[in-house]
Amino acid sequence: MEQSRAPQPRPVSYDVVIVGGGVAAGATASGLRDAGFTGSVAVFCAEPHVPYTRPGLTKQVLRGEKPESAALFKPAEWYAEHDVDLHLDSAVIDIDLSGATVRTGGQTIGYGQLVLATGAEPRQLPLVADLGVSSHVLRSIDDARRIRPLLREGVRWLVIGGGFIGAEFAASARIMGSEVDLVMQEPNVLERVFGAEAGSWFEQRLEAQGVRAHAETAVEALERTDSGIQVTLANGKRLEVDEVLAGVGVRPNTGVARQAGLDLDDASGGILVDQHLRTSNPRVFAVGDVAAYDSKLHGRRMRIEHWDVARAHGDYVARQIAGATSEPYEQLPYFFGTMGTWAFHRYVGVAMGGGVVRGNLDGETLAIAYLDDDARLVGMLTVDRDEDLDAARELVVAGATMDREQIAADELPLAECVAS
Repeated sequence: MEQSRAPQPRPVSYDVVIVGGGVAAGATASGLRDAGFTGSVAVFCAEPHVPYTRPGLTKQVLRGEKPESAALFKPAEWYAEHDVDLHLDSAVIDIDLSGATVRTGGQTIGYGQLVLATGAEPRQLPLVADLGVSSHVLRSIDDARRIRPLLREGVRWLVIGGGFIGAEFAASARIMGSEVDLVMQEPNVLERVFGAEAGSWFEQRLEAQGVRAHAETAVEALERTDSGIQVTLANGKRLEVDEVLAGVGVRPNTGVARQAGLDLDDASGGILVDQHLRTSNPRVFAVGDVAAYDSKLHGRRMRIEHWDVARAHGDYVARQIAGATSEPYEQLPYFFGTMGTWAFHRYVGVAMGGGVVRGNLDGETLAIAYLDDDARLVGMLTVDRDEDLDAARELVVAGATMDREQIAADELPLAECVAS
């Protein structure tokens, strides 16, 4: 007689399942409730932390000036208070599009609509990873916890990479008293993002605080010795350090999307989404760092790794699911950052086109307008020049054609530098 099989538990099901633990996930969950959505919502976070923002991890949170709770997108209690089921340490490892389910380590969950906010992960350098405990990346709260005790006098840091992570970490390490050598392939920090003029301006301020920059070179070898880590650069220079941080960018975390068979963007590596941030499957959205979206505003596909864009994506998709909007996503990218305690920079638009410096680069303020080949304003970088940034918000959206000479002369307000 055939033995009867025990009935299998039916999958738990939610109207909306959000996968991710960053600002895009938090913004989607809070945006749903703000938009009046009353259906069931669950957030699945791979980390043991409620959704949090990452900018402070290279600055105040890293330096211990603010508690880790300051990085949370919403306080932990918010989720229960707003009837959002929060699953921590619950990485989604499988998506079944035909069955509309996701699978974690021990559970299968059904969804009405799925939002992928899986973010990005740091690029690893095998040369650095081989160092073991002295090898670091900085992407998570746990990374910041491990690094924080090592930011002190007497600790020598090698920072590899001249982008946001490398430059901001180098500034924080110097504030905490560490010695810092920063190695980059570019001529200046942040040059790939903002261009040579801005890169030189920021690098001068880093060096004035004691950061030793090694430009247009790379790390060729790392060898552990009794006195520290011997570093050999491609230009022949040798250094000795105690700890190494690799800040060489991130890659979009598309593993589960690839497994599910969702379309990916070959150019950026992100998940391909349309002007409504919808993937190749109509019940699945992608938001934040992982989303390669068809931008109506810019007329091309974009994938932007900044927290305000992730927040805006999450809020937009939440309103779409709640029925509060049916318009395409059309928000001007904006971000800000801090270089140590001495340069608060803000940017609107996209980092493309040629930069035109307003005035000169000798002062403590900075304004650079970025124009495309038709002299239309596409972006604006400022430090303590809020009037220029505010004007640029409207001019970029309007597609304004600018007068390069008037911008450079810096005698007129930016709004009056529109070409006649």
